[in-house]
Amino acid sequence: MKFRNFIEKHWLITFVFCILFAVAGLEIYDVFDMIFGKVISNERIAGTLGRMIASLAVGLFSLYYFKKDRKCLGIQRSGFWKGLFIGGFMIVATISNLYSAFDEASAYSPVKVHVSEVVIIAVEALFIGMLEEFLFRGLIFNIFMAKVQTYTYKEVMKAVVGSAVIFGGVHLLNLITYPNLIKVTLIQVEYAMFIGMIFAIVYFRSRNIWVVVFLHFIYDFASEVPYAFYDIPQRGEIADCDMATAIAGAIVNVTFLAVALILSRKIIEKPSEKNVD
Repeated sequence: MKFRNFIEKHWLITFVFCILFAVAGLEIYDVFDMIFGKVISNERIAGTLGRMIASLAVGLFSLYYFKKDRKCLGIQRSGFWKGLFIGGFMIVATISNLYSAFDEASAYSPVKVHVSEVVIIAVEALFIGMLEEFLFRGLIFNIFMAKVQTYTYKEVMKAVVGSAVIFGGVHLLNLITYPNLIKVTLIQVEYAMFIGMIFAIVYFRSRNIWVVVFLHFIYDFASEVPYAFYDIPQRGEIADCDMATAIAGAIVNVTFLAVALILSRKIIEKPSEKNVD
């Protein structure tokens, strides 16, 4: 495929096209979110349907892009339980995230809980995980990996860091919608980048896309489920955090970077071959 050969010719070209793929994938969601939003009053349901369509579109494009090497996508291969073991820190982080989310939410008024609302939040989180993992790990990370000739630590980490930087960077787009949340957004960019490194490493070592979709899903669900139990203001209605909170958030995010670097130490067993751990 001449188009693929051109994209993978030089690192700069690859990086620029991967940014375009990331923006395009997220824009597909925005378009369908807007379409469904005009006919469905529930914003969460409209957004979930938008992410579902966007996930399908990104997944199909990935299958087309890697049509000669679809095994690299890790859609049908084993490795799920291995990935859960490798990514165990994210399960611990999810439990901590759930506790923190409810602790912060308890400052607001409780509301009557509807099971349907919890289900909607869960399905929304699932499709967020599918869309972002299909896009940033299934497509973008594998595009970077397609340039790798030998699985040396340096070459694989180029793909890990490259895909993670793009994953974190696209969160700057939140400033378009919430221009008042500068420090909050920068913290989100940082932690998304480091979590993106963890997901890329877990994906590479397990070669199973579904394990990172699952880890992404439970982490996001833990953050959002308090909305079903408390009357929490929408993001745009919340003031930006103070500098002390921003610094504390940045320090916590370093933990994710440390975990990513620890997990990366076992990326390579046979540097001279294109094989996986």
